[in-house]
Amino acid sequence: MKHTMITPEMLLGDAVSLFPPVTRTFNTLDIDYCCQGQRPLSAALSEKDLDTEAFTADLNRAYADYKTRTDHPIDPTTLSNEDLIQLICDLHHAPERLLLHDLDELINKILVVHFEHDEQLLKALHRQFSLLKMDLEEHFADEERVLFPAILSGDDKTAIKALIDDLEKDHDAAGDILKSIKALTNGYQAPDYACPTFIVTYKKLQALTEDIFLHIHKENSVLFPRFA
Repeated sequence: MKHTMITPEMLLGDAVSLFPPVTRTFNTLDIDYCCQGQRPLSAALSEKDLDTEAFTADLNRAYADYKTRTDHPIDPTTLSNEDLIQLICDLHHAPERLLLHDLDELINKILVVHFEHDEQLLKALHRQFSLLKMDLEEHFADEERVLFPAILSGDDKTAIKALIDDLEKDHDAAGDILKSIKALTNGYQAPDYACPTFIVTYKKLQALTEDIFLHIHKENSVLFPRFA
């Protein structure tokens, strides 16, 4: 049954499925709705020392306004497994691969050009991004060549669940790297000495992070629970 309002007991993943624009608020507050999407909203707000009642009331006002609009994104919970997998590949895997490619070049460029400005920061960012790129590219291949075909061919749920358990560990690892990158970049705030390329690099890193979080949410909170 479709929810009519957001409650403190609602899981973070369910809140995002119901009201996708809430991801902007969660991202700003560093509330993890992807890897930790099975936590209730109240627990996440408590960790941030936020007033649960007031915050939920504000969300419901925004959600009521959202429901009056007609330009809603596709609700992933209404899609079949086949359509949801296609959506994930088209809307997330493909664009994220392009961002990873662009960022690989950009991060190498600012490492060389701005080396004297902050060698420690740029080396750490280069290492973290390189690890993220490698992990994600292998993860995409595991999903596209192993998990998704198993789901679409109707393989045994026990076998699919075993694959999902491993891939959820990948999600946790990617989430940790992305949080590390956000901390390293001071929330993607370019330093005073930053050139236009440096600023673009940080903006693309933020775009990648936000897309990956939404991507993981669709898998952890929508697709994967169907095989729990």
